[in-house]
Amino acid sequence: MSFDVDEYSERISKDIKRLPENSNYFRLFLPVGYRSRPYETASTLLHAVKSIIPLLPENIDSLQLYHLDYYSTMVDDFVLPVIESLPKTLHHLSLAGNRLSNFLGSVRVYDKNESMYKFYNRDPGILIKILQALPANVVSLDLSNIHRGAMLVETFAAILKHLPSSLRVLNLSNNSLSELSTTEMELIINSIPFTVEEINLENNGLFKKRQKIKARDKLLQILGPPENRQRFKLKNNGESDFARAICAMTSFALQFQQDRSGSGLPVEIIITILSFLHPGLSKNPESPNILHAEDVVTKARTLLKNKKTENRIGLGHNHSNVFFGREGKEEVNTDQEDNVRPVL
Repeated sequence: MSFDVDEYSERISKDIKRLPENSNYFRLFLPVGYRSRPYETASTLLHAVKSIIPLLPENIDSLQLYHLDYYSTMVDDFVLPVIESLPKTLHHLSLAGNRLSNFLGSVRVYDKNESMYKFYNRDPGILIKILQALPANVVSLDLSNIHRGAMLVETFAAILKHLPSSLRVLNLSNNSLSELSTTEMELIINSIPFTVEEINLENNGLFKKRQKIKARDKLLQILGPPENRQRFKLKNNGESDFARAICAMTSFALQFQQDRSGSGLPVEIIITILSFLHPGLSKNPESPNILHAEDVVTKARTLLKNKKTENRIGLGHNHSNVFFGREGKEEVNTDQEDNVRPVL
């Protein structure tokens, strides 16, 4: 039994008619029944999809495209024509969930860690063609959960370099970026055009596998100076508010010690601030947590810029209090870390 173009068009047409008035968002599921009927031609499938494009609302602004990855062997005959036929009014396009690595040729690479060969996709040419075929007005592209792990880092970076110049928002969440080294992450970030104003990196565990402060600090440096870091969405990456604040708070404490004219913050205030940010502790303002001194001193010692100072970070034996100054009974050697420059 052949693929019924009319039946497919009629079903999608009914879905479109159910849309609320003035709706500008639609999810389009490409037909996948041909997999059980391999004799179906690309032209038949293309005709089926093209027949429903004109049925979409005239004001369609957002579209989510499903099952595009099923057509990795029909790029020129099906995929590119489908992309090119999308409404010109589109501003937001989602390819989330599509295994885009299916469109790339494979290469066999020997993995020394696992002592075995693995197949990776490397040729970005086809995906670059798909990006170049996107509607000219697309400003937001969702590439979350695209099974990036099957791509070589260099391939993924090459694809990102060809994002449309109209693009302002890019979603790369849920793409297992924690598997990449800091150097590889730098390659990925630097490949994204500067015209992209917002980059969603949520749920990638970027900081979870980087236990050393230096590695986390290096990643923060890659993301650019603090004033430009609002470009990135970093929720659920394992970096707590406490870790971001500890260095700045320590610096404020030292400033307050060295200059009583008004700069910096008193230690009492800093303790209160950090007690609400410490991961896993209660944020109830009626019962703030007093941080253990070891936590603060260890992180402060690692984060502070490596330099000699007559003001040392002191650690009292009473673990319910933290103080900074010359009177500490156990001085911490800030010279143990090499060239650590905090970026917050």
